[in-house]
Amino acid sequence: MRKLTQVFSFIALALLAASQLQAKEAESTNAALKDKIQETIGLKVLSISPSPVNGLFQAMTQRGLFYISEDGKYFMQGRIFSVDDGMKNVTEEALAGARLDGIEGFSNDMIEFKAKDEKYVVTVFTDITCGYCRKLHDEMSAYNQRGITVRYLAFPRGGPNSPGFSEMESV
Repeated sequence: MRKLTQVFSFIALALLAASQLQAKEAESTNAALKDKIQETIGLKVLSISPSPVNGLFQAMTQRGLFYISEDGKYFMQGRIFSVDDGMKNVTEEALAGARLDGIEGFSNDMIEFKAKDEKYVVTVFTDITCGYCRKLHDEMSAYNQRGITVRYLAFPRGGPNSPGFSEMESV
């Protein structure tokens, strides 16, 4: 029985060592790919992670999501779909998390109409010169009664030199 315990202990230690080695190799690969993208292409890399495709990594940059081969020779932008998962857009799935994080960075700048029994939260980019935006605002109490919290972020469609921008700024 003691021999069996020693064998299992040895196997556990070997697996732990292999796991740590694998983590260090992944860290090294990520750092090398990040450096290559930043030095060769000039994009600031926010994160590198394995993609759903073997040998391909996702590089989240300040300019969006790109893919790079494990050896760093190929760099591309595009969409990856999972054929076996009903043509699920895995690129869009990866971008969704980044978008949510980006929106949360503006949480102090939002005007929120909170539902009493909140079931859903919707973030809306609004412009006071937009008829559809005004219609949405006129129906706010109905949305809130249905458990929908609406958060507004100002977005003047005409840009910073537009009347809508000036009006939003004065508010």
